[in-house]
Amino acid sequence: MIKIKSKQTIYFLGLYVLIVMIVIMTFITIPIGDFQRDNPFVILTFLVNGAVWFALLLGEVSRHAYSLLMMHWLFCLLFFFYAPVVQYAHNQFPWISVRSDEVLLTANFLLFCWTIALLAGSRIRISNRRISSHRANESSAFFKPWDNIEKMVPILTLLNLLILSFRLVTVGPQNLLARATSGMDLGDNSSLNLLLGHTMQAISYFAATISILSWKKNSHSVYHSLLAVANALFLIVAYFPTGLSRYAMAAVYGGVLLTFSNRLKRGRIFMQLFLAAFLIVLPFLNAFRNTAFSDVNIFQSLQNIITNLGDVWLAGDYDAYTLLTMVIDYVQTDGVTWGYQLLGVLLFWVPRRFWPTKPVGSGHMVATAKGWSFTNLSCPLPAEMYINFGLAGIFLLGFFIGKALTKLDNKYLGSVDRTGNHPRYIDPLYHCLVFFCFFVSRGDLLSSTAYVVAYIAIWIVIVMPSVSMRSQKENARKNRSFHEKSI
Repeated sequence: MIKIKSKQTIYFLGLYVLIVMIVIMTFITIPIGDFQRDNPFVILTFLVNGAVWFALLLGEVSRHAYSLLMMHWLFCLLFFFYAPVVQYAHNQFPWISVRSDEVLLTANFLLFCWTIALLAGSRIRISNRRISSHRANESSAFFKPWDNIEKMVPILTLLNLLILSFRLVTVGPQNLLARATSGMDLGDNSSLNLLLGHTMQAISYFAATISILSWKKNSHSVYHSLLAVANALFLIVAYFPTGLSRYAMAAVYGGVLLTFSNRLKRGRIFMQLFLAAFLIVLPFLNAFRNTAFSDVNIFQSLQNIITNLGDVWLAGDYDAYTLLTMVIDYVQTDGVTWGYQLLGVLLFWVPRRFWPTKPVGSGHMVATAKGWSFTNLSCPLPAEMYINFGLAGIFLLGFFIGKALTKLDNKYLGSVDRTGNHPRYIDPLYHCLVFFCFFVSRGDLLSSTAYVVAYIAIWIVIVMPSVSMRSQKENARKNRSFHEKSI
């Protein structure tokens, strides 16, 4: 009984701290009483959507330590409520400055529809009796314990060391410290270049996380401890936090932290830590985006972030809502693309020289249609769905995404090991997908897909030999048992 009470206390304390943080953030960021625009219907739609996302976020936090759906609701609250409310209050939207009340009302209506569709997908169960038990067992194999995880660690350690050596030689030790100088040119094709770069990063990430899982399973082994430390150091040097894009840093090092920490799996402090990092750490990494590490005044950058917490929401980094309104304008004048943008996402790996009319990112396309020279813009998921299929895309694809996120969450969280002694195949991938979900929600979908696919592909290559061997053993055991019963 004492344990139950203490667990409930931890849950309620976590929710209380999260509510306090969001209330404080509201008073710091939103200039209450000093709105330059005050259309009551626009403000009402903002408040309705914000209240719904806040309630959905609290519901996820009360049920899980972390989840993919939780990260998406947080994204909606931050980028579709806080950011646009601050921008509306100052009458200053990124890239395009002023937005009419009509387009804001349309955007808020579409976001409400997106929320309903996603929520329906996460709650409605669709039974499919045609799925065989064999296929169900195959899909569940990745959520089973990884019994021979130790066998992969030496190979991954060698690959991790080779990647570190390659980056030290081609990029240079000091250049690895800043994002502006840490890039590599691995070929003429930009998509292939990005994919290869992401693949190397994924290998280094999985080497670190899998070695940590192996060490936690064999905690008394000095050998596994040394391999875990070595792989962590290789990762830090090859992909130093300030040398990565913000969301890559969050996915890589956030995934490592989730893999390492059992406390984050048991408690309710993950969301509070992520929210604090989002407000302080991620904006701080912007200082290294276009500047060498030695030229950055670290203390001045931190001071600027803390003293300008309210104005930071006006920057281009928080353009997701603005891009949704721009997509609405684009669809009104040029119509939907009927899935052509999604086709470009699915075939992102095809070189443009073989497909000259290959779609660019949706944010890039909308900016080009306006004649802008700067086209490196985001495009959030609701906007991606709307530009492809209109309102039908919002409902249909929103429902599908809600179903997919919830299914993956339930399969992972339904058998999560909070002791760390029984790692599963899915663990290292899910831990980084939690953060990638936030990144993909912002978009655009074309660029974020290359990142996520690289990680998923490398994970499959790593785990498939072990999964196949496990399945063969289980099938042989079942056949032997059936044969014995028949005799």
